[in-house]
Amino acid sequence: MRIFAADRLTLDLFAAAIAGDRTAREIVIGYVLPTRLPPLARKRLRDSRILTLAAYVSAQSPGITPYEIADALRKAGAEIEGGRALWHPAFADLDTARVEISAIIDDMLTWLEPHARTGERWPSLETLYRIIH
Repeated sequence: MRIFAADRLTLDLFAAAIAGDRTAREIVIGYVLPTRLPPLARKRLRDSRILTLAAYVSAQSPGITPYEIADALRKAGAEIEGGRALWHPAFADLDTARVEISAIIDDMLTWLEPHARTGERWPSLETLYRIIH
């Protein structure tokens, strides 16, 4: 666990911003918070969201293997990244969950960095399998 360490002024600014002080909030957002999350933080958030999606699929499809989950998520991500609806058979029985899964993937695609070689934002099958397994 990381311990937050800051000087008194920074802590006071955070407290004031949380309490509703507009000037303090602008200072915190403009100077204290990074404009972009560091790559490691993005990776950890990506992995956490993918594990959440994998748990959804696993719970709805007993007996599905980690590779099959990774494959389903890869195809789902590719569909959504391509601007198409989520159709993969692994999600066929997930009527309301399909909407939530689509929303999570769609949100992730707004902040995932494009792959240097492929230009795709959604992780590869190998990456998804490595995260899940």
